[in-house]
Amino acid sequence: MRKAHIPKKNHCYANGNRYNLNKGPKVKEALAKRVNESFTTKSIEDKMKPLLQKYHTPENCELLCVPRLNSPLWNELPHKAKSVDLGVQEIQKIVVKTGQVLVSLAESAIKAKKEKELLEPQELLGALSDAVAFIGNAGFQTSLKRLDLLKASLTKDYQSLCSASTPVTTHLFGHDLSKKVDDIAKANRIAVKITKNPDNRANGGNRNRNRQGQGSKDFLSSKPG
Repeated sequence: MRKAHIPKKNHCYANGNRYNLNKGPKVKEALAKRVNESFTTKSIEDKMKPLLQKYHTPENCELLCVPRLNSPLWNELPHKAKSVDLGVQEIQKIVVKTGQVLVSLAESAIKAKKEKELLEPQELLGALSDAVAFIGNAGFQTSLKRLDLLKASLTKDYQSLCSASTPVTTHLFGHDLSKKVDDIAKANRIAVKITKNPDNRANGGNRNRNRQGQGSKDFLSSKPG
């Protein structure tokens, strides 16, 4: 009989795929803080705009870009599909910016090696710092996009969990998801009690009775809608 596969402790599963949780050595605290903030908080637009204008795709690296959607197809797409694609494009733009920084650094290293020159650490640190800002911003925007895409799978009462203001940690919905769910349920019960519309009270009461029977599954709908 074939034995069931038991994953090792240093692996975890996300969306059915295994990924490695092994960690490397610690880095300087200032760098770690910069990385963690970049991946979990929205960038300040006034600071990000000059960085975006600082780097460009080399003339002979034309594929380092955000591919445009073919016009005939774009014109026929429904509004929702266009909105989703535009959102992903914004993320891809930041990924491309990260690539522009790396290509620039690689070109500098190749040139220095050829001419037997030393690279200025300050110059390298500046570009690498920009790259961290870019890739962190892309990671944060990706988390927001995941929340947005998951929103349709949650019942209406709990869709606020997918708000852009939801703090992202090592968990997409943060570490206090259970508390957030309980707080929303409590707020809904209070709203039902104080509402003046008798129909709302009746419907709310039915929802509460249904939730009591459903237990902890009540904030996930049976199907997207």
